[in-house]
Amino acid sequence: MSWVETLNRPRGSKRYRAVVRVHGRKVSKSFETKKRAEEWITKTQREVDLGIWAPESDTTFAEWVETYQERREESKRETTKQRDAGALRKWWLPHLGTLRLTAITAKDVRKVVGLMKREGLSPKTIRTYVGVLRAVLNAAIEEELLRKSPLRGVELPKDQRVKEIRFLTVDELERLASAIKPEYRATIDLAGRLGLRFGEIAGLRPCDVDFDAGVVSVVQNLTDVDGKLFLGPPKTEAGTRIIRVGPSTMARLAEHAERFPGEAFFVERPDGRPLIRRTFMRWAFRPAVERAGLEGLTFHHLRHTAVGFMIEDDAHPRAIQQRVGHSSSRVTMDVYGKYLSTADERLANRLDERFG
Repeated sequence: MSWVETLNRPRGSKRYRAVVRVHGRKVSKSFETKKRAEEWITKTQREVDLGIWAPESDTTFAEWVETYQERREESKRETTKQRDAGALRKWWLPHLGTLRLTAITAKDVRKVVGLMKREGLSPKTIRTYVGVLRAVLNAAIEEELLRKSPLRGVELPKDQRVKEIRFLTVDELERLASAIKPEYRATIDLAGRLGLRFGEIAGLRPCDVDFDAGVVSVVQNLTDVDGKLFLGPPKTEAGTRIIRVGPSTMARLAEHAERFPGEAFFVERPDGRPLIRRTFMRWAFRPAVERAGLEGLTFHHLRHTAVGFMIEDDAHPRAIQQRVGHSSSRVTMDVYGKYLSTADERLANRLDERFG
């Protein structure tokens, strides 16, 4: 069985993908014209019939990336697609694009990793970008275009920095809320009291805040990627959640809704446009941090603060995981384990006092 697929390209141009089923699996290759695609099908089928067919070994990295993106991108979140495409376009295609897949070596990969280091990319970013390459090469191995990955033996930089987890006190959190512009005060409450991520706050709609039931529903995330806004589900499946909110916090949110009613989103810019992280940090959050005397504070520290309040109240890791939308309680323990151990110690002491 064989067929030719038409691939629509930017600006109305077309490419044609020839597909042949060989030994129960699909083999394909893209061409500029339909005629060349049909000729390739005829040639491939003849080789199969004669028993001399073998996977093509002259496929270049650029050609395979094109095929890979056409096949594998559907299931990815839009922000992940943009990130992966950017990594391939900026780093891997310029240096590996013309090489045959079978000719790429660990030395070639190490060279690109070295360039990333010299450009000042963080170890985490480098590992992410190498992960994009790994996925592309593993897919080529699955298609029998490649016998083994050239990534074997490539050492990646380790992040030697100790990640700082900063918790604010209630007074510090209130000082920050008072220092930020009134129309953005709800972002401090949503992050510092409830533990929402910035994208979750930016994507929160008025209908997601139920004042009668006293709950906030987190169902979507607004993300800015290279100047383009993408609205989609939260970062993980567990990120979709319903958070019960206490009366005092709900009263603060109700006050915001009354003073600054948003049309599309619960918190909006004065001109009605959605919050964009980079501009919000520059014009609203960082000036407020400076006015509040909390130098070095990041927006993510507010999420840590919300967890810190839960730990102080001896909340179970499972309850923390569900409220902040971690993918598993293991993630919660990895990030906050040493702080949760002190909460467990306090709980043990209180239980022991019952028998004292």
